[in-house]
Parts: sequence; C-alpha cells; structure tokens
Amino acid sequence: MDAKESSHLKKLRQRAEELNEEIHKVGSDKNLDVYKLLHEIRTYEIELELQNDDLRQSEQTLSAISTKYQRLYDDAPVGYFLMNTKNVLVETNRTLDLMLDQPPPKSVPFSLLFHSDDQNELYGYLQKIRLEERFSFNIRLKTAELNWVRVDIINDTVDDTTNDRTVSLSSSQFRGTITDISELKLSEENRLATEESMHRAQKLESLGVLAGGIAHDFNNLLMIISGNLDLLRNRVTQDARSSRNMAAIETASNRAAELCKQMLTYAGHGTVKTMAIDLNHSVRDMMRLIESSIPVSYTHLRAHET
Repeated sequence: MDAKESSHLKKLRQRAEELNEEIHKVGSDKNLDVYKLLHEIRTYEIELELQNDDLRQSEQTLSAISTKYQRLYDDAPVGYFLMNTKNVLVETNRTLDLMLDQPPPKSVPFSLLFHSDDQNELYGYLQKIRLEERFSFNIRLKTAELNWVRVDIINDTVDDTTNDRTVSLSSSQFRGTITDISELKLSEENRLATEESMHRAQKLESLGVLAGGIAHDFNNLLMIISGNLDLLRNRVTQDARSSRNMAAIETASNRAAELCKQMLTYAGHGTVKTMAIDLNHSVRDMMRLIESSIPVSYTHLRAHET
C-alpha cells in the first residue's frame, strides 16, 4: 500500500469515527468494553460503506470513459485491427467491418480480406513487418468494388527505443489501420491520364510545326521546278518524247503541291475542302506510287498466282 492510499484510508477512518461518535455520544462505564467493541465494528462498517461509495463512483467514471473510447474506436474514420503472429485477425472495429462486404468472422486469416491477385505481394509485406517496427503498403480489398486501401501495421514485438524483441511470439501481436484510398487512387490515375494526353498533344503540336516548316520549304522548291519547267517549254523545241517528259514533271509537281497543302492543313495552316472525286481516276493516278512501294518479291508472287 503506497502513501497516497494509506492517507486516504486514514481520512476514511477518521470520518467514520466522527459519524460513529455522533451516533453514540453517551456510553456506559459498566459496558465500556462492549461499547468499545461495538464502536470499532460500527467504525469499520461506516468505513466500508464510504469505500463502497468511492468504488461505485470510480466504477461509473471508468464505465463512462470506457464507453467514450469504445465509441471513438468503433466510429473512427479508419479501420482498426489486431492480428496475432499467425496472421489471424483477433479484433476489428466497426469502421473496418463496414469497409468489407460483410464483417469478417472471428479468427479469420488476415489475407482473406484482400484480393486474390494481390496475395503474393501481401505475403512479402507480412514477412517484412516481422523484421520492422512499422510498415505500410497499398493493396486492394476483396470487395465488389475492389477498393484500394492503405495498410499501416505496427509490430508490438519490437521495442520502440532498442529495436529488440521484448515480447514472446506466443503473446505478441500486430496492430494497424486500414484507410480507404480509392478516391486518391482514382485522382492519381486521372492525373496520369491527363498528363499523358497533354504529352500526346504536345507531340502532335510539335509534329504539326515540323510538317508546316517542311511543307513551306518543299513548296518553295516546287515553285522553282514549275517556273523552270515553263521556261524550258518556251525555249526547247518539243517533240513527242520531250512533251511526255515535261508533262510527267508537271504532273509530279502538281501532286507534290497537293501533298504540301495536305501537310499545311495537318499543321493547322490550311483550310479543309470537301468535294466529290472519281475514285477510279484517283486509284489509277496512284498506281505508279503504289507499285513502287510494293516489294518486288510480292509482285512476282502475285504474277505467278495469276
């Protein structure tokens, strides 16, 4: 018994004797021994009643505190759990039960809370926590929505200051929290998708600028070719062969000019016009270009099959 408790008992006894004196103010000399005995018994009785009053008051106070902290524990914004060294759940709070499709039964393996595709990673995490004081990881719950959660585990078998094993494995346990991070995960995925879209847009913009520059330079070269072709027609006596050659040059220049217009349109410097075309004529015009791009071996194969 420490000094504080001894002082408290002395005060109780003093109070009991005062109450007893008020009840028995007059005593008899003939029955002095009996009176002293009764006085002592009554003093103890009153003392016990006072102690019982203190105990009842302390019990009520402890009950109120226990109810308060039990509500804080159950209604916390994160899920709490206790797990033994065999990776079996010992206790969960109400918040964790609500995170799951249904409350886990007693003595259920901790791994059954999580998605089957994440079991290998979970096994590695549970091995690491045995060697560390604290450990955190992200994983998916085995729920209909496959919510992403953050698991924070504290290893009670490791002392906070010395990092030594202080509790036997049979009585040790792990305690931790489970926090729903589905919205954070979705926000992160949306951010990454937005960054990827911006990156693609920047690449397309760079390609457009490059295509526009090439188109302008190529168009300047075509103007030189077309101008010199007109001069050549005026100066050279045209026979049938030279006329065909110059016509071929002019046709190629016109096609290249159309290609420049398409590149400028792609770069955002041109205007798009819709018009009806003769598809057969366009295919025939493109035959030479297509034939030049087909491998010779494929051409021979097609000729052999026909």
